[in-house]
Amino acid sequence: MPYIIPWKRSEMIRIRRQIDELCDHFFDELDRRLARSGIFLGWSMREDNDRFVLVLDLPGVDPKDIELTLSKDILTIKAWHRQAETLGQGEYRSRLYLERSIRLTTQIDCENVEAIYKGGQLTVILPKRRTKVYKIPVN
Repeated sequence: MPYIIPWKRSEMIRIRRQIDELCDHFFDELDRRLARSGIFLGWSMREDNDRFVLVLDLPGVDPKDIELTLSKDILTIKAWHRQAETLGQGEYRSRLYLERSIRLTTQIDCENVEAIYKGGQLTVILPKRRTKVYKIPVN
């Protein structure tokens, strides 16, 4: 057993931290590069007392090619961007697929959600579900 080298716990923790930092740095940079490339376009969300308002830039996307789904507290936006390109021998279609999921902090009134696409911008209005507040007596 002369080839087995004992590891100290502190060394393992240090290596684990270095790997975590490397992964954080890689994915942070990846997110920035993808944002610059236009694959993940700009978006903003604000919260009012009774609703969320999400604005997402989707230039050149046909409203028929946008799909919104709401499941529990996650809003998912999918869009297909179709663009005709001409080659030497004819035409073909290329598609760019966009997807973004956003976790919401409260329940949404799904029956009254509105989505408006105008001028390359998708605006989604998500009204909050009204909940009753109950006072609980403490004995």
